[in-house]
Amino acid sequence: MTISIRRYLSVLLPLMTLCWILFKCCYPCADFFTDSYTYIGAAADRSVISYRPIGYSLFLRAMHRLSSSDTFLVTIQYLLVQAASLCLFAFLVRHCDLSRWAKRVLAAWLVLDPLVYYTSNIVSSDALFLALSLFWFTLLLQLMRRPTWGGMVLQWLLLVMIFYDRYAALF
Repeated sequence: MTISIRRYLSVLLPLMTLCWILFKCCYPCADFFTDSYTYIGAAADRSVISYRPIGYSLFLRAMHRLSSSDTFLVTIQYLLVQAASLCLFAFLVRHCDLSRWAKRVLAAWLVLDPLVYYTSNIVSSDALFLALSLFWFTLLLQLMRRPTWGGMVLQWLLLVMIFYDRYAALF
């Protein structure tokens, strides 16, 4: 990890943590809507198939083994989205010739984008789909620079997980 990325992470990680805590103080409960109950029902019934893709229900089951708290679930979703965003940011800083101003704008966007906070706070496959898609895109960029068989296998696994999470992955 380069010094520049470490410097950004030393600022970004505490800011992301603080912003998430402040957001959860304002919105202490996770948001639920009709699809949420479909995913929860499929997870509770241990369904193998549902009219919604089953990937998010499997994710809910795995999270429920760790904790039944809705705050825990949405925090994990937030961490996944931010980890994927940070991976993409680190790739761009490392491999693209970005100006200092562009790096700062991207870093600020990572922390201040309200859509990430609201999307992560919903019991829905949106946050998981976003995180997996960002990981997939970052890996795709990495494979364009330096293709490896391990990267190809990881790419395939990510695509399978994305498809299980959302049928829109077909497009």
